[in-house]
Amino acid sequence: MEFRNRLSNKLKTKQSFYIKMANVIALNEHDFSELIKNIELDPLFEKLRSLGVLKRQKHRNSRIASDFLEFDDNIFHQGSGDSDISEFIEKNKDIIPVIKKMGIEKFKNLFLYNENPDIEEISKNCSIPVPIVKRIMGLVNNVFVISEFFHPSKIVTPNIAYTKVAKIEIDKNQLFCAYYITHMAQGGYLVDSEKLKKLKQTLKTEDKQHLEKIISSINLANQRKSVLHNMISLLSDKQKEFFTKGSISELKVFTEKELAEQLEISRSSVCRTLYAKSIVTPQNKEIPIKMLLPSKKSLIKHILRDVLRDNSKHTDTQLKEKLLKEYNISASRRLVCQCRNEIG
Repeated sequence: MEFRNRLSNKLKTKQSFYIKMANVIALNEHDFSELIKNIELDPLFEKLRSLGVLKRQKHRNSRIASDFLEFDDNIFHQGSGDSDISEFIEKNKDIIPVIKKMGIEKFKNLFLYNENPDIEEISKNCSIPVPIVKRIMGLVNNVFVISEFFHPSKIVTPNIAYTKVAKIEIDKNQLFCAYYITHMAQGGYLVDSEKLKKLKQTLKTEDKQHLEKIISSINLANQRKSVLHNMISLLSDKQKEFFTKGSISELKVFTEKELAEQLEISRSSVCRTLYAKSIVTPQNKEIPIKMLLPSKKSLIKHILRDVLRDNSKHTDTQLKEKLLKEYNISASRRLVCQCRNEIG
């Protein structure tokens, strides 16, 4: 009986985590960034970092976007319809030039990836006043405001407001996920279980409960970050020819179901994670991430548009053979005919 109760409690705990995880995945980028901000502003979080219980770990083949600091100076004169963003612009218009002058490397090393930032040391290193250093740190904490305003999506649709998440950059024939969202560029947190265990022994009951809540929130945030990064990483590998050459015809058939199976997550998690998110190709073209998951039919239609634009006299049989020979897509003549009729 006792064994059954323990098993039942474990199943309930696991089920509870999956429900919370689904809720975190469903958050839009603004709300998720607020969650990250609230976690990192918690005094207990700072204590965990100072004691070495938490340590940042970057995602594989990730970095901050190389054009992250390339802000358009006109944005400070255009303003925004959002009162919070307008207030943010007004308060920080004097420190943006300071960040730009600093350069991407110093910004990364001193503000983005610095585990234990020393304000005095940073001030001395960059020759900027301590109050300005503090304000830049505050700016980095406003991760969503930075990415959403300084690097807004240019995809305009009537029903979906896209968030530009990252750019795929090629360096020595290797693809990198170069993020515009700072918390994604920073990666997740590693939890030192031994140090955490020792810390728990020194805490009162109510403090232990708060600690468990913080650790749970960190684990959920880590999981969501990992899921998104793993998706982009897998998709960039799968569609490497597309990113290298920039032609839609280089895309490979790859479905949400296949992506879910390879990452061992549910298809609904794939759908929620990628919803309203976009990336920039090495050719500086912004696309919805879901465009990297074309069905066979949609890909055939893309290819046929290009092929028939050059020569509209191809027969369906010739098109069928061309798809197999040049694009490695096996399709029936009937499907080719159907796609041809649908694109007009």
